[in-house]
Order: sequence, then structure tokens, then C-alpha cells
Amino acid sequence: IRVGTKTMNVINTHLYAGYDASSELRRKEQIEFMDGILETIPEYRLYPTIFAGDLNAQHPDRACSAVYDYVATDMGFTDSKPHIDRNDLTSDASVNDYIAKKEIPSKLDYIFIKSSDVASLCVVKSGRCFSSGQPVSDHFGWSALLSFSALVSQTSAEWVSSR
Repeated sequence: IRVGTKTMNVINTHLYAGYDASSELRRKEQIEFMDGILETIPEYRLYPTIFAGDLNAQHPDRACSAVYDYVATDMGFTDSKPHIDRNDLTSDASVNDYIAKKEIPSKLDYIFIKSSDVASLCVVKSGRCFSSGQPVSDHFGWSALLSFSALVSQTSAEWVSSR
């Protein structure tokens, strides 16, 4: 995405659902596949990246997830909210009638960021959204206000990358 002279990558996904080990394995395979594709795109490394979506992966403050760990460690992304509390859960049957009562309250929806050599992204604030009144989905939304700071002129960075 380019706005004025600022360029960034935005990636959105929805990974496989399910709570069992085979579902987590399938999600891990999906994210590894995506990572392999992204690594072949020159702009992916050049510009800062927002990576968002329904990962159907537990937040580490709630439970272990190989998918979350892969995104944060192997792919190098930073969670827009690295530590959560009950008000940050995006799937919670106690406040959303679209969710089965047997479902484990979870944060399944994320916005991750990654800076680059030409610009940095920083989280100003983030949190659950669309959670007041009647829910419109089985998940609440997640929003983040980000700041974008150019570290070098993106025009010169584009010239270097296109050579």
C-alpha cells in the first residue's frame, strides 16, 4: 500500500479453525507456506509490514501455540498487544451469544507489525473492537493505531531495490 510517499505491506489471513493438535498442525503448515511465499517477494523485506487476521491461535498469555510462536519468532513480527487480559479476548461466550458456551475464551485475532530498514511501525494503542451492543460475528474485532516513521527516504530505497 502506498499513501503519498509512504509504502508498507499489508497481509491479512484466516487460518484453519479447530482446537485439536491436528488443527494446530494444519495452521502451522499454512503459516509456514505463507512465509515461504512472502520471502520470495522483494518488497516484503524492503517495506514495513502489517500482518493481521484470524489466526485461530492462542495468545501465549492464555496457552501455547506453535503458530503464534512461529509468527513472532521465525517471521519476526511483534504483536500489537504482547500481554492481554480478559477484556482483550476476541472469542468469549460469556459476552457473545454467537459462540458456543463450551468454547474456551480466547484471543484468536491479531495485528502484528514488522519494521524494515527504511521505515518503522510502532503501536500507539490496540484493543478489542466491535464489542459493545449486539455482536455481529462469533469473534470481536481487533484494532490497532500505528505510527509510521521513515528511517530513510523511501524514494532512494526504491531506487536501490529496483537495481
